Amino acid sequence: MSEHDPDIDFDFFEDEPATEETSRTQRIIRRPGTRGPDGPSRPPRAPQNLTPLLRLVGLIAFAILIIVLLVFWIQSCQASGKTKTYKSYMTKIADVGSTRDLLAKTVGEIEASGDVTLASRVDALTRSKREVEDRLARVFDNFNALDGLRKDIGGIFSTIRNSLNRIG
Repeated sequence: MSEHDPDIDFDFFEDEPATEETSRTQRIIRRPGTRGPDGPSRPPRAPQNLTPLLRLVGLIAFAILIIVLLVFWIQSCQASGKTKTYKSYMTKIADVGSTRDLLAKTVGEIEASGDVTLASRVDALTRSKREVEDRLARVFDNFNALDGLRKDIGGIFSTIRNSLNRIG
């Protein structure tokens, strides 16, 4: 025997029976609708067991039910939000109405009390406002004049300082 003798016999697996894998590969799988060697094949048979189909139908029905419930839940949340907004709006409008009523009552009391009407009081307040504005304008004019004097005095002092620096 040489080193590269190809006549080496290995009999490791000859005594064992055929395995399941080898028996599977020997089968021919026919698909429905294909022609076999004997002619057209038979039409596919109806499923023997309806349980998987019923499970699928049940699962789809459950999913549709969940979606419908979610839609109704979302719509109810939106409706409650609209209701809260409307109630808040009505509360604010009621507050504005009560303030208006209080203001009307106060104006009525002012007109009813005393000899002076509301229009004459408004005229008096307008004249007082104009007088105050005129006084403020005069005060600002006086401050502007004082500011001008301050700048003139500052200029005089800087001139004196510059003259003293040149002399001394």
